[in-house]
Amino acid sequence: AYATGRSGDIYITAGELTVQNGFGIGTAATADQLWTGANYGGDAGNITVRANSINLLDKGNIYSNGFGYGRGGVIDIAAHDVLISAANEAAVTNLQTVSGVAAQTDNFSNGGLIKLQADNLKILDGGQISTVLLGGGRGADADIQAKNILISGYVLDPILGYSLSGIDARLAVITHLDGSLSTPTGVGGNINVTTDNLQITNGGAVRTNLFDGASGTAGDINISAGGINISSGGQIYADSFRGTGDSGNINITANTLGIAGFGNSQAPFPIPEFTGLSTTTNAGRGGTINLSLTGDLSVDSGGGINAETQGSGLGGAISIAAQNINLTNGSSISAASYGTGNAGNIDFKVGNTFTARNSTVSTQAVESDGGDIVLTAGYMARLIDSKITTSVNGGPQTVGGNITVDPDFVILQGSSIVANAFQGKGGNIRIAADTYLADPVSVVSASSALGIDGTVDISAPISDISAVVQPLPKEFVSATELLREPCEVRARGGKSSSLVLKGRDGVPNEPGGFLPSPMN
Repeated sequence: AYATGRSGDIYITAGELTVQNGFGIGTAATADQLWTGANYGGDAGNITVRANSINLLDKGNIYSNGFGYGRGGVIDIAAHDVLISAANEAAVTNLQTVSGVAAQTDNFSNGGLIKLQADNLKILDGGQISTVLLGGGRGADADIQAKNILISGYVLDPILGYSLSGIDARLAVITHLDGSLSTPTGVGGNINVTTDNLQITNGGAVRTNLFDGASGTAGDINISAGGINISSGGQIYADSFRGTGDSGNINITANTLGIAGFGNSQAPFPIPEFTGLSTTTNAGRGGTINLSLTGDLSVDSGGGINAETQGSGLGGAISIAAQNINLTNGSSISAASYGTGNAGNIDFKVGNTFTARNSTVSTQAVESDGGDIVLTAGYMARLIDSKITTSVNGGPQTVGGNITVDPDFVILQGSSIVANAFQGKGGNIRIAADTYLADPVSVVSASSALGIDGTVDISAPISDISAVVQPLPKEFVSATELLREPCEVRARGGKSSSLVLKGRDGVPNEPGGFLPSPMN
């Protein structure tokens, strides 16, 4: 559509559909002032695809773009199996840059919608579902519904040895604002995922972001799933630190969520070291990470959940509700500020048990106020060689974050709960529990090196059980010595007892009764 009209629609029905080697299926709205002399333009047509299987390979794509003042179309795809892969993208010279499904919007156009439904969706080796906003309108949303989703892999230039498209090459599902050609001020598209099983691994990612100085607002990531597993450099990431606007939020509702990093191993290039969930901002507001789990959250082998600000923007907060939370082997949950913006808060609502083993929960601020940490658990909070810390390193005006821990049992083994400040006021620590147990090497402290110390308030009816529990004896007693001797043995020693029932003379025994004893 080059003027006020609307472009046509595309309908495809097939048993199997394959688009590859730079070929595409697309609609577009392209009118703007340069071509028409007026501020109007047509809308792009819609694309509907129904197939048993769909393969989008090596820069083969389905797209609908809105340029100028028109609107992008709706891409509606439904299939049993969908495979998107860029494994051989480097060998294709066509100018189309996306292997997969794409929607691009610029000037004052608004994006349409990418809607994909499948039983099994695989996005591999740098394939993408991508929406890009270059102007002041609204970016297209990506709405994905599949029973099973696998996002894995990246693509490298075989000669240069690095990602073909820079930051976007390995991102499987992405909506972003791109400032490379203009300064987009609009709102990026949201990513909505509904699935039974979501697996993100080997550098795959789901991401909304601002890129190359964009000043708009990044879209949100909304995921509803049965189980989610993120491993080996996999990420769910909402960021705006490469622009000046706000980050999107990450909202996840699921049964279980498992995150596993690389542990002590080094991530293979170009997969990032970080594995997990993250929001990052610079001048804008940081996104919030909201997790609502009916089951357990497990973070292992250096995986993490992080929210941070690198500039003047307010850092994002982290809110987690789960039945049990287990952090192990160098894992972390953190909210940090490396600029003048305040760090966000971390809030845990645990139905049963929170356990951290060789792991960290922290808020940190270099120049600003620190965030608070609130841990509420129905049964127990147990730290083993782990830390819960808030710290601020700024001037006298800065205030450290507070720490609140409120379960039935608090157990510290070689661990610390610390709220520190440098010149500012240290945060306060409050522990409310029925039982508080800490070994001699564990530390609970609220202090400021040059400022005002915080306070420590531990409210627990039982905090030292050494006075009411008797230590076990060093010498063990044989169990056989505690058993009673048989009657025959005791009788031989002249020690015996007896119960004698004598009959009555001349009276016959009662049927079913006791027999009279022959003893007198």
